[in-house]
Amino acid sequence: MTWEEMVETDGRRTFIIAICPLEKYGGTHHKIEGAEKMHRASTRGVYIIKEVTKNTCEWTRVQQVDLKISLPARVMNVLIKQELGKANVLQEKFRRNGKEVDREMVNALAEVIRGRMGVPLTEDQMG
Repeated sequence: MTWEEMVETDGRRTFIIAICPLEKYGGTHHKIEGAEKMHRASTRGVYIIKEVTKNTCEWTRVQQVDLKISLPARVMNVLIKQELGKANVLQEKFRRNGKEVDREMVNALAEVIRGRMGVPLTEDQMG
């Protein structure tokens, strides 16, 4: 796994986290006794976390898992539903009041416009 932080021109941060299978990793591998008897599933993926405002972010997760075994479609469907359920739990855990988030996003956009254009905010936009 590796990660990189990027700072956008407007100062917002983006974190990119990449995961690749161990067989693609050229560094040190730690040996665990008995590991050769186990199936060696692998995963690869990327997570992108973008700062939208001070207290909000966008999170994109793309991940592929190769279990190195064949599973019936019914079992795969159960596993997929579990993964989607985990994503929903995380989303609910960090959900905030929609009006508060909307206000923060509007204020952040107004700051970007003011910074780029040098245009002062109206009284309505400042309130």
